[in-house]
Amino acid sequence: MQQSTVYSLSHEVVTRIGLSLFNSNDVVTSRKALISLATTCRYLSEPLLDIIWRELPDTIPLFLLLPSDLCTTTVEEIPLEPWYKQRTELVLLRTPVADDFKRVAMYSHRVKILGYRYDQRVMKPRHEDYKIPSHVWDMLAMHGPAPLLPNLVELHCTLSGPRFDTKASIDHLHEIMLQRDQIHGPIDFSLGICSGSSSAHEVIQSITRIAPNLRAFQWFQTYAKWDLRGQDICNLPHMSELDALSLQVAPDTLHAIGALPKLSDLAVAVDFSTSEWRDWNYTSSEHSVGLFPVLVQLQLETVNLSKTAELMKTITSPFLANLTVKVRSWNPSGSILAAFCSAVGGSPFQRVLRSLDLTIQGSWSSSDGNPTYPTHSKVIGPLLSLGRLEKLRLEAHLPMVFLDNAFVDEMSRAWPNIREIRFAQVIEHYGFQCREEPIPSIGDPDCPKVTLLGLSPLAKRCQYLQVLQVPVDMRIRSPERLEPACRSGPPLFLMRSRRSDLHTFIGEGCVMGDPWEVASCLSLMFPQIRKIRCGHSSIAKWSFMSEVYSELLRVRSEEWGWANQASQEESQ
Repeated sequence: MQQSTVYSLSHEVVTRIGLSLFNSNDVVTSRKALISLATTCRYLSEPLLDIIWRELPDTIPLFLLLPSDLCTTTVEEIPLEPWYKQRTELVLLRTPVADDFKRVAMYSHRVKILGYRYDQRVMKPRHEDYKIPSHVWDMLAMHGPAPLLPNLVELHCTLSGPRFDTKASIDHLHEIMLQRDQIHGPIDFSLGICSGSSSAHEVIQSITRIAPNLRAFQWFQTYAKWDLRGQDICNLPHMSELDALSLQVAPDTLHAIGALPKLSDLAVAVDFSTSEWRDWNYTSSEHSVGLFPVLVQLQLETVNLSKTAELMKTITSPFLANLTVKVRSWNPSGSILAAFCSAVGGSPFQRVLRSLDLTIQGSWSSSDGNPTYPTHSKVIGPLLSLGRLEKLRLEAHLPMVFLDNAFVDEMSRAWPNIREIRFAQVIEHYGFQCREEPIPSIGDPDCPKVTLLGLSPLAKRCQYLQVLQVPVDMRIRSPERLEPACRSGPPLFLMRSRRSDLHTFIGEGCVMGDPWEVASCLSLMFPQIRKIRCGHSSIAKWSFMSEVYSELLRVRSEEWGWANQASQEESQ
């Protein structure tokens, strides 16, 4: 029998073991074990060193590999209230030559990621106490290898401090990598800014000059948003991902972003309230040209729902699958919401859209105080053309009373693959308590039109449905008060043959009825519910209904078990 050794392990297995150690929660112990394995033999060292050096916080670990006769370090104490901080400075002892970088080159080609994302900066170690003077950078750039990191694919930079120029800092980052020319390979770049004196336009200019083949760009900012103007971003034709929610995009810049031929993932904020956007009109020849040709995912933050609806008409991509829109509007209305739904329902991506998440923040009332929220389900009727929809979430400061049983039936027929339906009304919170909502009478304008029996089409047709939030009047009505389609009663006995996978039912906005009747009906239609979130009225009834629902499922499960056992005994 052949003896097993480390050489019998494939490099794939060694890499998996190394990644398991690298991603362990016990960072200190796992990294020591990883280094010990890497120094065992050359067969293990190659794949494990690739893991160890794959991600660096900065280039300091590489420069610490320089020969001791080339450079040394000095310690300087910086007075900071109420203590002193030590800073280590790299000092050159002589002029470097090419042979001094041989050891650095052994590891620099393994580096794929430099720096940490802005939102990870407090979780990862850095060499903030090291300083490399500018003249040292000049000497290293003059005699060192170019580029220093030939296989770099991700670059993350966080800029902070009381006074610095953001554009100059990015140019300096280019020097840190000893990059004498452009970065020609595809690269992902994230920029975190805590403070700065430059404009977003200048930063984009610097980035386009350094990395014209940029593939993905993320911008994080902790204070007031910068305005992004100009069309310099069109000089990044290979960009496929752009996250600029921390910026306010001007019309000309958005037009340049939309013209990027490979852009598939976009997150952007647009302030339609500025003077530049007030005269913007989709029907003008300048903006009617098709934009965003291959967009797959879009996250949009705006302040005007009407302009957002016009913006939807500029998207020509037939591949858009995920659409998230957050609107902070002070004057939304049912007609404007209908225009938005029409723009989405009649778009080129109506046959492929799978997720639609719309949040509208603002008061649905006119200047004279009259309500402007929708009162009929035809407002969102165009969304029924989204045949592949899997997630629909509409959240707003308005009562979702425009839904009715007929529209729920149409939803069940139009969206057979739906997994999540949420019509959420934002409820005001007071401390840790929610306001107790008054119980409306049947027929009141603020009473939900969807009845408990009206949910049966979803149980029959939407077998993949997992999360449901629809305002429902759960009070069982007398036959003369039911709609004609529900007077004969739903065929609840058919639910067992093709029951829904619904596991979460959200009762916010619902009107609770008799807990026993509600629990009995839900247990027949949706016997898979594991979580029931109560509404803001009749909280005690909601809790009791949940207990009854669980007990009914337990009893019914025992009955089915006894029936199956009896059937098997009879067959024997």
